[in-house]
Amino acid sequence: MRHSVSPALILSVHPTLAGHRVVTLLGPERGVYQAMLFGGTKSKLRALVSPWHTGTVWLYDDHKIDLPKITDFDPASFRPGIRESLYNTWAASLASELVIQTRASGEYGRCWILVNAFLDGMDGAEHNDLRPALLRFLWRYLGLLGVRPGTGVCVRCETALGGGVYAPGESGFVCAACGGGREAPAGGLAVSDSALGYLRAVSTARPGAARVLVLAAGDQESLRALLFYLIQQAVGGLKTLETGRDVL
Repeated sequence: MRHSVSPALILSVHPTLAGHRVVTLLGPERGVYQAMLFGGTKSKLRALVSPWHTGTVWLYDDHKIDLPKITDFDPASFRPGIRESLYNTWAASLASELVIQTRASGEYGRCWILVNAFLDGMDGAEHNDLRPALLRFLWRYLGLLGVRPGTGVCVRCETALGGGVYAPGESGFVCAACGGGREAPAGGLAVSDSALGYLRAVSTARPGAARVLVLAAGDQESLRALLFYLIQQAVGGLKTLETGRDVL
């Protein structure tokens, strides 16, 4: 028998046929794991243990069931703003699915900081800042996965990139000269100089500084197409992205 107490972010909650719940959590040291939440509809824990709440979880593992049991949860962040916006809800769901499917990329501490910061930002973001916040998160998560393409030089001629085209077959960006020739990359995704500059800044800037960067509407659209493609290529099918693309 073993009791434990640790920080946890609730990623998802799914009911069982018996009326209980299987909870998927993220911890800065334990990573992604599951636990059982027992109790009926009147249990206070059912309201406290909800997606995107971050706090302290108490677990009890008696080894008689496959998963440890949640005995208490003390939320430090409820993030009510996420549920008040359809976009926020889908974006947070995408983040949760991404973390679960990649098992936090094995980078538990870094993932903990990244995802909690993203959810905090979505909770308090203004409407015009919602899409850029998701794009920044996806770009940073590609870095966490170790598959983020370089934005410095063309993968063909190695000249410095201005605007260019992402070449799927080469897993990188080609310059305008290479991307516009007779051997233009099939299925290439064009991005402007300002869009690539935005990605470079996000890669190095502190979150507070990155939030004030201006991203033009046209660049938002091109980066949305690019980052959705890159994250799906890196992870595989994401149900949230497939079903909620029109919202996101």
